[in-house]
Amino acid sequence: MDIKPKKLSEDQKLALRALGRQVMSLLEQRKKINQFQEAQNQRDRLFNYALDLYCIAGFDGYFKQINPAWKRTLGRSNEELLAKPYMEFIHPDDYEETLNAFTTMKNGKNLLLFENRHRCKNGSYRWLSWVASPEFEEGLIFAVARDVTSQKHAEKQLQKITELHRAIQENAGYAIVSTSSEGVITSFNPAAEHMFGYSATEVVNLKTPALFHKSSEVVARAQELSNELSKTITPGFEVFTAKARLNLPCEDEWTYIRKDGTHFPVILSITALRDESGEINGFLGIAIDITERKQMERVLEQFKYTLDQTVDCVFICDSKNFRFEYVNEGAKQQVGYSEAELFEMTVPEIKTQYSLDEYRVLVQPLLDGNKPSLTFETIHKHKSGQEIPVEVTMQLVRQENEKPRLVAVVRDISDRKRVEKLLRTKNEELKSFAYTVSHDLKAPLRGISGYGQELIRRHQEGLSERAQFCIEQIITASHNLDRLIEDLLIYSRVDSEMPTTTEIDLCVLIQGIMQDRSLVVTERDIDVIIDVPAIKLKVWERGLHQVLTNLIDNAIKYSCNAKPPRLSISAKQTATHCIISVKDNGVGFNMKYHDRIFGLFNRLVRADEFEGTGAGLAIVAKLLKKLNGKIHAESKVEQGATFFVELPISAMSVLRKPEL
Repeated sequence: MDIKPKKLSEDQKLALRALGRQVMSLLEQRKKINQFQEAQNQRDRLFNYALDLYCIAGFDGYFKQINPAWKRTLGRSNEELLAKPYMEFIHPDDYEETLNAFTTMKNGKNLLLFENRHRCKNGSYRWLSWVASPEFEEGLIFAVARDVTSQKHAEKQLQKITELHRAIQENAGYAIVSTSSEGVITSFNPAAEHMFGYSATEVVNLKTPALFHKSSEVVARAQELSNELSKTITPGFEVFTAKARLNLPCEDEWTYIRKDGTHFPVILSITALRDESGEINGFLGIAIDITERKQMERVLEQFKYTLDQTVDCVFICDSKNFRFEYVNEGAKQQVGYSEAELFEMTVPEIKTQYSLDEYRVLVQPLLDGNKPSLTFETIHKHKSGQEIPVEVTMQLVRQENEKPRLVAVVRDISDRKRVEKLLRTKNEELKSFAYTVSHDLKAPLRGISGYGQELIRRHQEGLSERAQFCIEQIITASHNLDRLIEDLLIYSRVDSEMPTTTEIDLCVLIQGIMQDRSLVVTERDIDVIIDVPAIKLKVWERGLHQVLTNLIDNAIKYSCNAKPPRLSISAKQTATHCIISVKDNGVGFNMKYHDRIFGLFNRLVRADEFEGTGAGLAIVAKLLKKLNGKIHAESKVEQGATFFVELPISAMSVLRKPEL
């Protein structure tokens, strides 16, 4: 091989240069191909891994190419999205607007920040914001979409919050005033305009809240805050904001001044407004007019003062757990406990004869609404251990939107109990005296009557007419006195007799009374009408029997001169009462003496006209009082009388205790 260098000819040099240029061209071309491939790879990576939705769409209405973000966002496969016209995925409400946007691009205009909704695989919709550019020569649209669903939801929520804030500002019943950090008013809601009398245009960006405050109050509050916060607070805007700046609760009472100069009390709450970095950029004040509350407080104070001055004790307790919630001064003095001590106690703790369950049973008729009030006697135990007899009148008070409470008015009856004890003693002595006197009187009366009858029977022939008349008068007088004593005993026994209740048939009771008087009815040819249905009563039978007996006997007695005598007995039952009437056609009486006839020994006729002691109707009235009943009469002189007895249905089995 010839390795010696040779000199190239000109042709060879030209050929070599041409070859070099070709090699360099090939190398440059390969470099450009490599760069293009690298750019293509970068584009593919950007296209495939981008969070935004990239697509190439045709003017024919179909996607040509889409990146994986579409599947992640809509949940649909590439095949599904490429197979259908992209308008099929548009929300019906956005269809027309999207079609207009497509037309705009076909006319050669780019699309910037257009928004519409696309349907996902699961039927939900996602908001997409578009940037798109058309290429007419290729008939393609190159577009990028960003999922802004979360942003849309946030905007919607912000809109709701803004609307709510505006509604609160405009419709709140309290004043809302905001200021800058320096204290200049920046907002003034309608309630503030109404409360202060200023319009928003008069104060916003022009005034500070000092316009509404009494300077003397501001100075006094500055001193209070200085002591409380251990730092000097100067009178001015700092008085209102010192606590708010420290994130301390800031709610105080102030006296506000209206535009017309009138004053009114408010509760003012102040909050510091801070930016994202936590710096204070303003303050918000909410003021509530408490004029009515102050008036109510004054009324309550007056009411409390009045209750504290009353002789009676007032207790108010929870109707469920019976814990005291209010006691007046008299109540505290009666039981010896302080208000704080009583508020930790329940009712049975001062009424030691009742357990909690027993007390609940006692007041259950009030809790159930079966009784409007309850009155009973009990014992209150003083803190010292002393037992105090009391009378309690209790009601259940219900207020709208409030829990029901038991209100008890309690009176110390120690003096009454001492008097009652003394009266019982005197009553027993009087009863013993009455029986002794009646026995001592009845024995001589029986002797007088017996001796008189003996004289008439054995010595009538030897007596003059005058002597016989006198003896007969003595016998009649002794009989009358004996009946009078008997009536007095009956009258006095009514008070001390303990009644017992039994169920009776009123019709049967009246028929029995009339059966005992069948002989006198026949002899006097009395026209008797009985209209009494079978009414069942739970009542004191002996007492009612005595009442009806006396009324029927009076009717028979005072109608004896009528031609013919008539007696009518009727009864009816209403929702609240049983009403019994006894009517006659006898002598009657003047109604101006109505109340007098029920008094003891009050007679409207002479003793020689009609026999009797004058105690019958007095006994009736006293028995009916014990039966919780009433009696009244209707009459005209010489036209008979009708007596009406009323017995309350609801109280048939509730009889009065023996009186002292």
